[in-house]
Order: sequence, then C-alpha cells, then structure tokens
Amino acid sequence: MSEKAIEFQLEAAEEAWKRVAHVTVSPDHMEAIRAKVVGDLRKQVNRPGFRKGKVPPKIIRNEYAAQVERESLERVVPEAYREILRAHEELEPVGEPTVDKLSLEEGQPVGFDLQIEVRPEIELQGLESCQVDRVEIEISEQRVEAAMREIAARNASWAPVEREARDGDALMIDYAPLGEDGTPNEAERTKNYAMELGGTSVLPEFNAALAGLQKGEDTQVEVSYPDDYPREDLAGKTMSFEVRVNEIKEKQIPQLDDDFAKSLGPYETLEELKVAVRDDLVKTAENESKRHFRESLIDEVLKVNAVAVPPTLEARYVQAMIEDLKHSSGRDFDAETRKKLAESYSPSARRATQRWLLVDHIKKAQGIEVGEEELQVRIEEIAAQRDATVEQVQQALKSKNGLAHLRMELEEDRVFDWLSEQVQVKVVHKSAEELDAEAAGEAEAAETAQEKTEDESEK
Repeated sequence: MSEKAIEFQLEAAEEAWKRVAHVTVSPDHMEAIRAKVVGDLRKQVNRPGFRKGKVPPKIIRNEYAAQVERESLERVVPEAYREILRAHEELEPVGEPTVDKLSLEEGQPVGFDLQIEVRPEIELQGLESCQVDRVEIEISEQRVEAAMREIAARNASWAPVEREARDGDALMIDYAPLGEDGTPNEAERTKNYAMELGGTSVLPEFNAALAGLQKGEDTQVEVSYPDDYPREDLAGKTMSFEVRVNEIKEKQIPQLDDDFAKSLGPYETLEELKVAVRDDLVKTAENESKRHFRESLIDEVLKVNAVAVPPTLEARYVQAMIEDLKHSSGRDFDAETRKKLAESYSPSARRATQRWLLVDHIKKAQGIEVGEEELQVRIEEIAAQRDATVEQVQQALKSKNGLAHLRMELEEDRVFDWLSEQVQVKVVHKSAEELDAEAAGEAEAAETAQEKTEDESEK
C-alpha cells in the first residue's frame, strides 16, 4: 500500500479554543510540490546562454533553494489545512492556523504542527443556581412633570432684553486680543460671537467679566489658559481681551397649556401630550430594564460557566473599538498608543466576545430560528409604530441590510426568553429617579475610565 501524501493527527490543547494538528508530508509529495515551484520559477528566470523558461531545474534549485523551500511550504500548509477541515467538519475555525515545530530534514518526511483557533465548545451548567434581578421601573407623576418641563425648555424662544446680563442669557459679543501696548489686535477680532453666559463651554474669566454688563458696554478680560487646553498655541498662556456686548437675549420658556401641546404636533390638549410623554417614558424604561436584565443575566451565567475566548476574536473586537475611538475623536494613533489602548480595551472586548459566543451557542443548541412569518409580523409592528406602510419598512430594511439584523434581534429575544426560564428571577421595583441616579453614576465612571484610557495612551 502506498504511503499517504499527507497524514495528520488532531488533538485538543490545554486551551479550550485551540486544536493542534500534527502533520506529516511524505517525501514524494513534498518533492512533487518542490518540482512545481521550480517549474513556476523557470518561467520567470533569465540566465545568459539560456532562453527564458529553459534554465535547467538543477540550477534553479541551487540558486533559489531558500525560495523554493519557502514557497513549497506556503503551498503544502494550506493543502494540509484543507484536508484537516474536510476530515473534521465539526471544527469551527475563527482564524488562520499558525505553523509550529517545523521539521525539514533532507530525505525525511516534512513535519509540522498546525495550531488552529476554534470556537470553544460550551456546556451550560448550574443555571438553576443563578439569581438575577429584573427591575420594574415605576414612572412617577413627578417624573412625567419633569419631562414636560424639559420639553418646554427645549422649545424655548430667545427674546432681546434691555437689562444687565445674567447666567443663562445668550450674549452676542465682539472680542479681540490685546497687544503688549494694550491696544486690540483688529486683525484677530471676532465679531458677533454667540455664547451662553455661565455655560460650561465658556472660560470662567469670561463668565465673571461679562456678568452684570449691559448691551453696548465694553470690558477687558484676562484669561489664563490651562496647560491641557485643546489649542496648543494657547495652552498654558495668559492673554487679555477687549470684549463688547452687542446683544443680550433671555430664554423664554413657553407655558404648559393646550396651545403649547398643539404646537408640537398631533395633540389637541395638554393632557394628550402628557399621556404621550408618559408612554414614551414607560417604553424607554422598559427598554433600559430589558438591557440591564440581559447583561446581568449574562454576567451571572458566566460566573458558573467558563467561556474561553479565542485570541483572534478578542483582537478583532479590540481593533474595532480602537477604530471607533479614532473615528469619534478624529485622531490617529501610533503603534505604541494602539498597544496601550488594546491593553485597556481587552477586558471589555473579552466580555463582549463571551456574550456573543454564549448567545450563539444557546441559539444553536435550542434550535432557535426565526422564520419568514415571524419576521413579517415584526415588520408589521414596526410599520404601525412608525405610521408607515409595510412596504416602506421592508424597503428601508433591505436598503441597509436591516432584515438580517432584525432577524438576529428576534433570535436574541428568544435566546433570552429561554435563558430567563432557566434561572431564578427576582423582581425589583425602582423609581425612574433612582435609575437616573444610578445611570449618572455609571456614566461618570465610564467617562472617568475613558479619560484614563486616553490619558494613558498619550503618555
């Protein structure tokens, strides 16, 4: 019986996401690959005394020995990998294999290991011991009233006033930097600059100097720019400005009455607007409650079920996060900065990848699929919510590959429905005000962490 061209033995590794294939390539098969490589090189090589493509193979082998060996391996490795995948259809690779322990002894079979990253197998257990809080959010009348006041404030108008400027006023100013002799630099004068007095985006020195001034009055402002000021040409410097107040406008918040409700759209009375606002608050609260419940559920399941993360998947997620930061900040990052960002983002990327692996495992294990009928029902619901036709919604979804995303959302809904039935769920009642305070704390912590990440990346 003739020797097989490629033989391999597949083994599990210590890491749940890795398989190792010990590969042996017969000398005859390797020699045949080398001959093909030499043949391809002959077509490209020119040598004095030989027509192109007619250089003897022996000369090619001697002069291009390293290249022949390298290209031969580049051909045999993918061939071996394809053989492994054909023989083990259950494997779900997540990246290209890497070569290890290469053996190239002359006259002997070529040997090497292929390290293959795969999606790890997951066997859920201990779900009955998991306890997860499901928060039911109560919308108080005070919360509705506060939302109504916020709507009124967003629809405020601005009216000129003839009085001194106060915090919250909108000012229109001219300003120019003063030279060393105390005269304004007209070439750098800015005219009719709009600002909110007392606003956080205004330098404190300007807020202090302009408070109490009236239309037409001038003043001088000395500003000490902090060292971390965004404009490098001003950071750490002290400058003086001449400032004139051209106009003062006062915010006028509309009265909450039927006329105000009518001005916003399909409402005849203030009570109708109030009902709509409450409904919106309830919907928002329900969505936030669902999101929080699902993430808590994932956290609890991960506590009793280790989900190994292939490095390739984590690295892809990290790179996506870095690209998002690059896009949102408008900054580029050098190699050292990217390395620091990757280190800080790795925990979040690992957790997100674990979530995806866990949800996808449940979907497959439970045979969760969303058919066309279920998808159509959801499209009809969306059409009703948007006051649109089914055809309009379908067209919008198709143009953005939204049908696939909608199907995934419905499948995920069913995954979490199943998962919530396997654990202990405790209903907890909280007011919207309590959740607002918690969300503010989380946002502050996230912002602090982001600032720390960016600061460290700049060091």
